[in-house]
Amino acid sequence: MVQLKTLNKRIPTKSQGVFYKEIVNEQNRVVDKVYCIRWTDADGISRFKTVGKHSQGIRITTCTTLRNNTLTATTLGHDAPHLTKARALLTLNDIAKKYFKASKAKDADRMASRYKLYFEDSLGRKRIDNITLEDLEVKQKQLLEKLAPATVNLIMGMISTIYNHYIKRGGNIVNPAKGITHCKLDNKRERYLSKNEVIQLEEYLKNDLDCLFL
Repeated sequence: MVQLKTLNKRIPTKSQGVFYKEIVNEQNRVVDKVYCIRWTDADGISRFKTVGKHSQGIRITTCTTLRNNTLTATTLGHDAPHLTKARALLTLNDIAKKYFKASKAKDADRMASRYKLYFEDSLGRKRIDNITLEDLEVKQKQLLEKLAPATVNLIMGMISTIYNHYIKRGGNIVNPAKGITHCKLDNKRERYLSKNEVIQLEEYLKNDLDCLFL
């Protein structure tokens, strides 16, 4: 099993109050990084919080947004968790329901059925802030055991679109599906997408460049 180690040194970024620590493997090679933020609370005490790993989709912009929200909460006299309480109570099923209700995609009903079949009783019940890239990678692997890679790509793209729909409407959360690796297609076994499937894919990924794997 590969042993990873997080170094203690905090490396500052160009964004104020945002740092990262390098994660190295047994050969001391940098394989990942973990981001963290620092701010001063209302009592003048310096606070420090670990946000998450680069491999989990965390970026400097994510940390900057979180830090700014925390500073705003401090200024208003509220705790940062108070601002995120409503978000934390939401599950994937909650935001998926809103997405499918608002979707104008021609094949929305079929995709909603796929979501219900593969996610509703599993990851769908988890809070959106608790779903990680690793969770989605496990689900992707499970789907590959019974579905063609092209179909799995479409389904995982749908999950990313659901998250982005929520984020574009004010949701303050990182899309864990952004880090999903596109399934490789075996040209000897895979067929081309049908015209209907191409239209379906375009509908769901339209105006959503973050989900555009193909």
